[in-house]
Amino acid sequence: ALKPIAERRARTEKAAKDAKAVDARLRKQPDEKIDEIELFAALQASAYQASRKARRGGISCRERCIWAHRWKRLRDALVERNLGLVYTMITRFSARDLDWDEQRSEALYALLRAVDGYNPWSGFRFSTYACNAITRALIQLSKRSIRYRTRFPLEHESWHERPEREDAGGDLVADRLRRGVGGHVRELVLQGVG
Repeated sequence: ALKPIAERRARTEKAAKDAKAVDARLRKQPDEKIDEIELFAALQASAYQASRKARRGGISCRERCIWAHRWKRLRDALVERNLGLVYTMITRFSARDLDWDEQRSEALYALLRAVDGYNPWSGFRFSTYACNAITRALIQLSKRSIRYRTRFPLEHESWHERPEREDAGGDLVADRLRRGVGGHVRELVLQGVG
Protein backbone atom coordinates (compact mmCIF):
# COMPACT_ATOMS: atom_id res chain seq x y z
CA ALA A 1 0.00 0.00 0.00
CA LEU A 2 1.24 3.43 -0.85
CA LYS A 3 1.98 5.64 2.11
CA PRO A 4 2.16 9.42 2.11
CA ILE A 5 5.61 10.70 1.19
CA ALA A 6 6.91 13.25 3.66
CA GLU A 7 10.25 13.87 1.93
CA ARG A 8 10.09 17.07 -0.14
CA ARG A 9 12.76 15.86 -2.55
CA ALA A 10 10.36 13.18 -3.81
CA ARG A 11 7.63 15.73 -4.58
CA THR A 12 9.44 17.87 -7.15
CA GLU A 13 9.04 17.82 -10.93
CA LYS A 14 12.72 16.90 -11.24
CA ALA A 15 12.14 13.83 -9.04
CA ALA A 16 9.24 12.80 -11.30
CA LYS A 17 11.41 13.15 -14.44
CA ASP A 18 14.23 11.21 -12.80
CA ALA A 19 11.79 8.46 -11.76
CA LYS A 20 10.55 8.15 -15.35
CA ALA A 21 14.15 7.90 -16.59
CA VAL A 22 15.13 5.27 -14.00
CA ASP A 23 12.02 3.21 -14.79
CA ALA A 24 12.76 3.41 -18.54
CA ARG A 25 16.35 2.25 -17.96
CA LEU A 26 15.11 -0.57 -15.77
CA ARG A 27 12.61 -1.76 -18.38
CA LYS A 28 15.17 -1.65 -21.21
CA GLN A 29 17.91 -3.43 -19.28
CA PRO A 30 16.64 -5.16 -16.11
CA ASP A 31 20.14 -6.32 -15.20
CA GLU A 32 21.69 -2.84 -15.42
CA LYS A 33 23.44 -1.75 -12.24
CA ILE A 34 21.45 1.28 -11.18
CA ASP A 35 22.54 3.00 -7.99
CA GLU A 36 20.47 2.03 -4.97
CA ILE A 37 19.84 5.67 -4.01
CA GLU A 38 18.52 6.40 -7.52
CA LEU A 39 16.17 3.43 -7.36
CA PHE A 40 14.81 4.42 -3.96
CA ALA A 41 14.46 8.07 -4.97
CA ALA A 42 12.51 6.94 -8.06
CA LEU A 43 10.38 4.68 -5.87
CA GLN A 44 9.58 7.54 -3.51
CA ALA A 45 8.76 9.91 -6.38
CA SER A 46 6.54 7.29 -8.03
CA ALA A 47 4.72 6.67 -4.76
CA TYR A 48 4.11 10.37 -4.35
CA GLN A 49 2.82 10.77 -7.90
CA ALA A 50 0.58 7.70 -7.60
CA SER A 51 -0.90 8.93 -4.33
CA ARG A 52 -1.76 12.41 -5.62
CA LYS A 53 -5.44 13.14 -5.92
CA ALA A 54 -6.99 13.93 -9.27
CA ARG A 55 -7.77 17.64 -9.17
CA ARG A 56 -8.70 20.27 -11.65
CA GLY A 57 -5.58 20.78 -13.72
CA GLY A 58 -3.84 18.04 -11.71
CA ILE A 59 -3.10 14.43 -12.44
CA SER A 60 -5.56 12.20 -14.31
CA CYS A 61 -6.67 8.75 -13.14
CA ARG A 62 -4.85 7.16 -16.07
CA GLU A 63 -1.64 8.94 -15.12
CA ARG A 64 -2.04 7.85 -11.50
CA CYS A 65 -2.32 4.22 -12.67
CA ILE A 66 0.85 4.60 -14.75
CA TRP A 67 2.68 5.93 -11.69
CA ALA A 68 1.31 3.10 -9.54
CA HIS A 69 2.57 0.51 -12.06
CA ARG A 70 5.93 2.31 -12.19
CA TRP A 71 6.09 2.19 -8.37
CA LYS A 72 5.32 -1.55 -8.41
CA ARG A 73 8.04 -2.28 -11.00
CA LEU A 74 10.61 -0.31 -9.03
CA ARG A 75 9.59 -1.97 -5.77
CA ASP A 76 9.77 -5.45 -7.32
CA ALA A 77 13.23 -4.68 -8.71
CA LEU A 78 14.45 -3.51 -5.30
CA VAL A 79 13.03 -6.57 -3.53
CA GLU A 80 14.53 -8.90 -6.13
CA ARG A 81 17.96 -7.29 -5.80
CA ASN A 82 17.93 -7.67 -2.02
CA LEU A 83 16.58 -11.21 -1.67
CA GLY A 84 20.03 -12.41 -0.68
CA LEU A 85 19.74 -10.43 2.55
CA VAL A 86 16.79 -12.57 3.61
CA TYR A 87 18.65 -15.85 3.29
CA THR A 88 21.83 -14.45 4.80
CA MET A 89 19.99 -13.18 7.86
CA ILE A 90 18.08 -16.47 8.29
CA THR A 91 21.34 -18.43 8.30
CA ARG A 92 22.94 -15.97 10.73
CA PHE A 93 19.93 -16.05 13.01
CA SER A 94 19.86 -19.88 12.90
CA ALA A 95 16.87 -20.65 15.10
CA ARG A 96 16.71 -24.41 14.83
CA ASP A 97 13.47 -24.68 16.74
CA LEU A 98 11.62 -22.57 14.14
CA ASP A 99 10.21 -23.84 10.87
CA TRP A 100 12.42 -22.72 7.97
CA ASP A 101 9.45 -21.78 5.77
CA GLU A 102 8.00 -19.68 8.56
CA GLN A 103 11.33 -17.88 9.02
CA ARG A 104 11.59 -17.25 5.30
CA SER A 105 8.05 -15.91 5.11
CA GLU A 106 8.57 -13.55 8.04
CA ALA A 107 11.92 -12.36 6.68
CA LEU A 108 10.50 -11.71 3.21
CA TYR A 109 7.65 -9.72 4.69
CA ALA A 110 10.18 -7.72 6.72
CA LEU A 111 12.14 -7.01 3.52
CA LEU A 112 8.97 -5.68 1.87
CA ARG A 113 8.30 -3.43 4.85
CA ALA A 114 11.92 -2.25 4.77
CA VAL A 115 11.70 -1.36 1.06
CA ASP A 116 8.52 0.62 1.73
CA GLY A 117 9.88 2.40 4.79
CA TYR A 118 13.44 3.20 3.73
CA ASN A 119 14.39 6.84 3.26
CA PRO A 120 17.18 7.06 0.66
CA TRP A 121 18.26 10.46 1.96
CA SER A 122 18.83 9.23 5.52
CA GLY A 123 22.56 8.77 5.05
CA PHE A 124 22.92 5.03 5.58
CA ARG A 125 22.72 2.05 3.25
CA PHE A 126 19.56 0.09 2.63
CA SER A 127 21.25 -3.19 3.53
CA THR A 128 21.87 -1.91 7.06
CA TYR A 129 18.25 -0.86 7.42
CA ALA A 130 16.91 -4.12 5.92
CA CYS A 131 19.18 -6.40 7.96
CA ASN A 132 17.98 -4.73 11.16
CA ALA A 133 14.35 -5.05 10.07
CA ILE A 134 14.76 -8.73 9.16
CA THR A 135 16.59 -9.52 12.41
CA ARG A 136 13.86 -7.81 14.45
CA ALA A 137 11.19 -9.78 12.57
CA LEU A 138 12.98 -13.08 13.22
CA ILE A 139 13.41 -12.25 16.91
CA GLN A 140 9.71 -11.43 17.19
CA LEU A 141 8.87 -14.71 15.43
CA SER A 142 11.04 -16.60 17.90
CA LYS A 143 9.38 -14.88 20.86
CA ARG A 144 5.90 -15.66 19.49
CA SER A 145 6.90 -19.28 18.99
CA ILE A 146 8.23 -19.59 22.55
CA ARG A 147 5.05 -18.01 23.97
CA TYR A 148 2.93 -20.37 21.91
CA ARG A 149 4.90 -23.40 23.05
CA THR A 150 4.55 -22.46 26.71
CA ARG A 151 0.80 -21.97 26.34
CA PHE A 152 0.13 -25.03 24.18
CA PRO A 153 2.97 -27.49 24.82
CA LEU A 154 1.36 -30.62 23.39
CA GLU A 155 -0.10 -29.06 20.27
CA HIS A 156 3.21 -27.60 19.18
CA GLU A 157 5.28 -30.72 19.76
CA SER A 158 6.94 -31.58 16.48
CA TRP A 159 7.84 -35.01 15.21
CA HIS A 160 11.51 -34.78 16.24
CA GLU A 161 10.62 -33.88 19.82
CA ARG A 162 8.25 -36.80 20.36
CA PRO A 163 9.71 -39.93 21.90
CA GLU A 164 9.92 -42.47 19.13
CA ARG A 165 9.08 -46.08 19.71
CA GLU A 166 12.35 -47.67 18.80
CA ASP A 167 11.09 -51.20 18.32
CA ALA A 168 7.67 -50.99 16.69
CA GLY A 169 8.40 -54.20 14.75
CA GLY A 170 9.33 -55.97 17.98
CA ASP A 171 5.96 -55.03 19.49
CA LEU A 172 4.20 -56.61 16.53
CA VAL A 173 6.17 -59.85 16.91
CA ALA A 174 5.54 -59.93 20.68
CA ASP A 175 1.82 -59.41 20.11
CA ARG A 176 1.64 -62.26 17.60
CA LEU A 177 3.63 -64.48 19.96
CA ARG A 178 1.23 -63.72 22.85
CA ARG A 179 -1.77 -64.56 20.68
CA GLY A 180 -0.18 -67.76 19.41
CA VAL A 181 1.01 -68.90 22.80
CA GLY A 182 -2.02 -67.56 24.70
CA GLY A 183 -4.15 -70.69 24.16
CA HIS A 184 -1.32 -73.03 24.98
CA VAL A 185 0.01 -71.35 28.13
CA ARG A 186 -1.70 -73.89 30.39
CA GLU A 187 -0.19 -76.80 28.51
CA LEU A 188 3.25 -75.20 28.62
CA VAL A 189 2.96 -74.54 32.34
CA LEU A 190 1.88 -78.11 33.00
CA GLN A 191 4.72 -79.49 30.92
CA GLY A 192 7.23 -77.26 32.65
CA VAL A 193 5.95 -78.30 36.10
CA GLY A 194 5.54 -81.95 35.29
